[in-house]
Amino acid sequence: MRESKLYIQFLRRNILLLGVPIIICLLMSVYSYAKIPTYSRITQTFKLNYGLENVNTILALTDQAISELRTQRFQDFFPDASVSIYKSAPLSISIEATTLDRETSYSLILKETEYLRQNFQVEELTGPSINLVEPSLFKYLISGLIVGGLMGLIIALIREYIKNY
Repeated sequence: MRESKLYIQFLRRNILLLGVPIIICLLMSVYSYAKIPTYSRITQTFKLNYGLENVNTILALTDQAISELRTQRFQDFFPDASVSIYKSAPLSISIEATTLDRETSYSLILKETEYLRQNFQVEELTGPSINLVEPSLFKYLISGLIVGGLMGLIIALIREYIKNY
């Protein structure tokens, strides 16, 4: 019981030193969250449209299509754009374009899919799906709370140490 009274007294004596860094860090985390832009991500999936007689050939063609799409580097024409081209299943190709605005993402995915349709026989598995990529406010608030709490605790402990010794 005596220890808990000591902890409560410590908290009462240092409430400002504990609270001010927490408030400052929470405000800074909300401010930095507001500065991060929201990205648009458009994803589309295709399947090579060949017969299943020779699966090895289809797998090789899928790998070839992915490597050719990656070497085209259409994202170089669009500033602040990124493209991910990957195999989402053994016979399917997924193209994912991420930019700051939806129109640029859509233009980029159209260029990629146009090249794919011109050079390979593909079938569209999924249409373009649009997602917004935004950071988590919860993560920013928790990190601000943790950093502010640790700073306040360190400051309060240093103050108590200097006062007692």
